[in-house]
Amino acid sequence: MPVLRRRATALGVEFSARCATSSTLARCLAGTAITAVTAVAAAGRNGNCDDVAATVEFGDGSVASIVYTGLGDAAVSKEIIEVFCAGTVMTIDDFRSLTVAADGRRQSQRNRLGQDKGHRQEIGAFMAAVRGEKPPPIDEAELIETGLATIAVLESLQTGSRICL
Repeated sequence: MPVLRRRATALGVEFSARCATSSTLARCLAGTAITAVTAVAAAGRNGNCDDVAATVEFGDGSVASIVYTGLGDAAVSKEIIEVFCAGTVMTIDDFRSLTVAADGRRQSQRNRLGQDKGHRQEIGAFMAAVRGEKPPPIDEAELIETGLATIAVLESLQTGSRICL
């Protein structure tokens, strides 16, 4: 079995779930279709690899970088999202705070209730859609697209190639 294939297989379900979530968020922020992905994995230990970097390309030329690693320290935020657009930088730090930098100034706000990843709102929106009260929170075609992007990340790890969707 080639080394990259072994690494991709060892990543398993947890990475796939996190990659799907990150791809869906990136797709939402970009607001345009995913066109290609490329991924690389660090050398694993004992056949396991917890360290992957994926590049997601979008139809309008935007790019997202998704890094999944088990090498961090508990003193550092687990999830950081940075968006760079038109001279503005927005940073979500562990879903606890938001910082916006523009025109040489920074503004920050913290969630007084602690970390909020939106799970309660997500379930509420899903249930409202199931009951027919509201449209689905995410278009079905976008969910399929981000699912295919997740599979393409694993394929890229196995082949070492850029995968077009």
